[in-house]
Amino acid sequence: LECDVAAAATQIALPARDDYVRKRLEAFAIQEVLQATTTELQAPEDPPVANPSPEGYPPYMINAMVALIFPDAAADEAAAAEAARAALIQDAAAEEQARLEFEARKAAEAEATS
Repeated sequence: LECDVAAAATQIALPARDDYVRKRLEAFAIQEVLQATTTELQAPEDPPVANPSPEGYPPYMINAMVALIFPDAAADEAAAAEAARAALIQDAAAEEQARLEFEARKAAEAEATS
């Protein structure tokens, strides 16, 4: 195997061998393909529009289509909004508690220094 590879490697490694092969391919193989092609088709100026209205579908129709595809989406959205609201209330309560603790600690320090 090494002998066959070595014999082929010298021909492949000849200077300008790749240019020579490319020119031969262009002269014979590629030219036939280029001559056999047809004229290019032109794209239509205005592609067909699925919805002829420039505004698109009205929002109530989009909501109805989404409700058909995802029937539980409204309930999931309401649950997510309620969870977010509960998290905000909990965060506000925690901030208020931290503020009250800080003020109590500050008042205790003021009493201790006076």
